[in-house]
Amino acid sequence: MEELMTLMREMKEDVRKGQDEMKEDLKKCKDEMKEDMRKHLDEVNKGQEKMKEEITREITREMSKIQEEMKNEIGKVQDEVNQVQKEMRDGKAEMEKKIDEVEQYVRQRLESAGTGHPQNEGPRAAHGAGPQIKPPAYDGTSSWANYLLQFDAAASANGWTERDK
Repeated sequence: MEELMTLMREMKEDVRKGQDEMKEDLKKCKDEMKEDMRKHLDEVNKGQEKMKEEITREITREMSKIQEEMKNEIGKVQDEVNQVQKEMRDGKAEMEKKIDEVEQYVRQRLESAGTGHPQNEGPRAAHGAGPQIKPPAYDGTSSWANYLLQFDAAASANGWTERDK
């Protein structure tokens, strides 16, 4: 019986040693797995950082393209604005020239009819005397500035005062 007890104690000791070895093996395995997970997590983090940098570069490239396109479009619009302004100046100059021609024609007609004198050269014809130039009606579709120039030219040719206008 003693032998049996000794044998059982030895077996118990062997089991305990086996358990301790298993615990140690499990601990090593657990530590290795933790280390592997840390490495993989570091790789994932590095990959994410690399992707973030690539996305940032691509967004910056696209934004630069868009900015350049906008600069080009703004330049085109500015060119169009400049062209319209030039056309308006040319139109105004042409309109002023025509108004001067109309005023000159009216003065000549008034002088030849003997009904008045040129402006700033003596008395003007009485209001309502002689031929009158009828100013155009404003229809809202043409330029107000051009209409006003025509109206003022007719008023001047007719000898109207500010009150008459």
